[in-house]
Order: sequence, then C-alpha cells, then structure tokens
Amino acid sequence: MDESQKKPESKATIGKNPDLLTLSKEDRAFLHDLANPLAIAGGLLEAIREEADRENLKLTEGQIRKLNKLGNALDRIGDLIDSRRKRIVEIQDKLAANGES
Repeated sequence: MDESQKKPESKATIGKNPDLLTLSKEDRAFLHDLANPLAIAGGLLEAIREEADRENLKLTEGQIRKLNKLGNALDRIGDLIDSRRKRIVEIQDKLAANGES
C-alpha cells in the first residue's frame, strides 16, 4: 500500500486515552475497511472459477484444491469480521443503555 492509500490516525486516539465508545466506533470503521477488499477478493475468486468453467479450462486437482483453500480462507476471514462486528455492536448497545453514547 502506498502512502496515499493510508488513512490518517484517528484524532480520537492521539495524545489521550480514548473511551470505549470511541474505540468501538474506530473498530467498526476498521472492520468495514477490511471487509471491502475481502469482498473484492471473493468476487475475483468467483470470477476466476466462472471464467474457467466458461472457457472449459482444465484445472489440475492441485489448482482446484488451492482455489478451494483460498475460498475457505476468505470465508473464514469474513466470519471473523462478522463475529467481531456483532460483538462491537453489543458493546455499543450496552454503552448506549448505560447512557454513555
């Protein structure tokens, strides 16, 4: 990633201890930033599979196994992101219920 693609550090965490709500908002934004390239990778994998089928490309068993492993790895990352996102929402809901929003 080149310097132009990097996001500046959040002002909320510079020079002070952020509160839980601020951290949870930052984490949700971070997970969103992770999910976008993950969705692109999953779409590209599916496009490769469809193109191979359409073009009647004969993939070796090893190539098929690697593509399947890649798909499984992408799915696992997506599951981890979803799980963490749900946990963050739970935390935000508890903070809101306690009047900390």
